[in-house]
Amino acid sequence: MRKDEIYEIVVTTSGGLWRYQLHDEVQVTGFMEQTPTLKFLGRQGNVSDRFGEKLSEVFVAQALQELLGNLPTPPCFTLLAPDENHLGCCYTFYIQGAVQHELAKSLDVLLMKNPHYAWCRKLGQLQTPRLYRIKNGGYETFLENEISNGKRLGEIKPCLLSRKTGWSQCFEGNYLD
Repeated sequence: MRKDEIYEIVVTTSGGLWRYQLHDEVQVTGFMEQTPTLKFLGRQGNVSDRFGEKLSEVFVAQALQELLGNLPTPPCFTLLAPDENHLGCCYTFYIQGAVQHELAKSLDVLLMKNPHYAWCRKLGQLQTPRLYRIKNGGYETFLENEISNGKRLGEIKPCLLSRKTGWSQCFEGNYLD
């Protein structure tokens, strides 16, 4: 393993037999003696693609790290998901924590680093991202929603990107427009 390289987690037996491919991507951030320290990047294969924008969770994680990395207090919960309203489709950034109105514009700039997203924005298929401030219980509400949709608690992993719409109906909070 090398520092800054990205890897996928595969659980094996002591004899080397592959057991579970977790589809988690991690980055080696350093070493404690010979043991690598890892940073979770996201789920491989979690891609939101409404109009061809192809936003992957790993890409979104990097964008959100750049967006939020310098905040004095990190948010308690964040989630990016497609959303629909009378103007069309956009991505909504759900955030529980300190929110600044300019985050939506900054997020749009970061997401435009993905040429597929930028093209969809240029064509007008996607509108400018919106912000939704979650008052409290963001992660708990996320868990409850996933469980009510048939997932078992052990199957649910925190994620930064959801392909589902309608999260504003689940979270307690409001849009910041």
